[in-house]
Amino acid sequence: MCTQQQFIDHPLLPGTLGVDRTQVRSWDPAAALFRPSLWMRRLWKTMLTWQERASSRHHLATRGDRELADIGLSRLNAEREIYKSFWRT
Repeated sequence: MCTQQQFIDHPLLPGTLGVDRTQVRSWDPAAALFRPSLWMRRLWKTMLTWQERASSRHHLATRGDRELADIGLSRLNAEREIYKSFWRT
């Protein structure tokens, strides 16, 4: 387990060497494990967006020509959207 001293002087953490210890709040490694970081939230949001796109395209693939015409799409336009990769907009 890391102590505050080890955390502050850790050579692999950028910006931690030479930090004034009087200005550093205490660091709780257990709490840090359960606090979602910004990159994790962005990753989660991206994955949800990709899932939504894949689901929408799958749903579009199951629609008939009449239903596509009702929403203003031709079969050709629908197929262009259906065959896009999930990460493409």
